[in-house]
Amino acid sequence: MTTPKEILLGTLEDLGRDDFEKFKWHLKNYGSVEGLLAIPVSKLENAERTDIVDLMFDTYAINTFEVTKNLLGRLNRNDLLENLNKTIPEPKVVEEIQQSLRSGRLSTDQLSPAQWSALVFILLSSDLDEFDLEKYSRSEKAFLKLLPVVKASKKVLLRDCKLSKRSFEALSEILSSPSNHLRELDLSSNKLQDSGLDLLCVGLKSPDCKLETLRLRNCGLSEISCDYLVTL
Repeated sequence: MTTPKEILLGTLEDLGRDDFEKFKWHLKNYGSVEGLLAIPVSKLENAERTDIVDLMFDTYAINTFEVTKNLLGRLNRNDLLENLNKTIPEPKVVEEIQQSLRSGRLSTDQLSPAQWSALVFILLSSDLDEFDLEKYSRSEKAFLKLLPVVKASKKVLLRDCKLSKRSFEALSEILSSPSNHLRELDLSSNKLQDSGLDLLCVGLKSPDCKLETLRLRNCGLSEISCDYLVTL
């Protein structure tokens, strides 16, 4: 899945140099006009596209795309506006999930595919230093639906989430990916066992694995497996 930052960067890369400079000019004045936080002019002056992406998400978070659509409209770039609307989730669905998250009443049991996409979109647009699956649902279904969030997070807590072979294979693939950010992983109280550890070790041994801390309390591992982990 393409992340929100990648979507925005792609949109900005489709702007020519003149339009990009106009985009920054409008962005400079946007905060004060719309009653939102303003990005300091000093940070915008020499900012390139990747810098603008980071600045906008740091300042506007999930509202970044509403700001972007507004500015594209001012530039009369209806082509990019149309493409953006096709790429990101429906604003109505995003707002619905946001309200559920704010109220603490989000239930993932019966989310539609569009609602799952909106939840992933919201989480990927926020600070991903730590992701705790328990806040959404301690289930393998939720884990698999939220894999893009796991891949983008630095610390992932999956304690007692009823994970199976399928999940351990998915985690191994994430650990082997050059674009993963995972530094700390807690799989405690899942039935990992030796067979699951074998799957996980494929990722752990990858040169692209960046993991620094792995917690495996009550995972049914044999003494041989524990000794092997020490050698990694």
